[in-house]
Amino acid sequence: MTDDQTLLDLAGKADKELFELAEAAIKEAPGEWTRDFQKSEGEYGSGPDAHTGFNVPVLYAGEKQLLTADASDIALINEEWDEDGVTAWDEASTRVVDYLAAASPSRIQSLLSEKAELEREVEDLKSSVIAFAGPRAAQYAQEYGLPDRHLYAPHYDLLERCGARMDSFTRNPPRAALNKDPDQ
Repeated sequence: MTDDQTLLDLAGKADKELFELAEAAIKEAPGEWTRDFQKSEGEYGSGPDAHTGFNVPVLYAGEKQLLTADASDIALINEEWDEDGVTAWDEASTRVVDYLAAASPSRIQSLLSEKAELEREVEDLKSSVIAFAGPRAAQYAQEYGLPDRHLYAPHYDLLERCGARMDSFTRNPPRAALNKDPDQ
């Protein structure tokens, strides 16, 4: 098994596991995953700068609350002042909840489906390259005097990368190695 094939097998297994995890999460928490805020009575600051109350992020799946960052140990409180007073929020937890909302199960399934579609397109393109370049590579090799079933290295390598069966062909060294450059 080639290293590329091992990576493809692992990617396929990881994709399947991700899809199954996303499916399980959708069963438990269906709907679009979004972030909103709720007021926390937590305290921040110290001494004369101590304040009570700030906004914490809440993750929702549809109408269902999945989690809130109230009482988070990673709180990083930011403040913004305007004519109505101060608005304070937990920036660190907001980033985490935004990430969770962006990595929702439906989004993961959508990305996996898009990846599968792109992989199908790549396979179609490889088949087209083989269909077009295979006969032309053989013709090119024949025109420039290579033995029967010999292909120039770049043509051979391209066809092989595209998945063509190359067991009936021999990879010839590049033209420069042959001291026979047909372009001269």
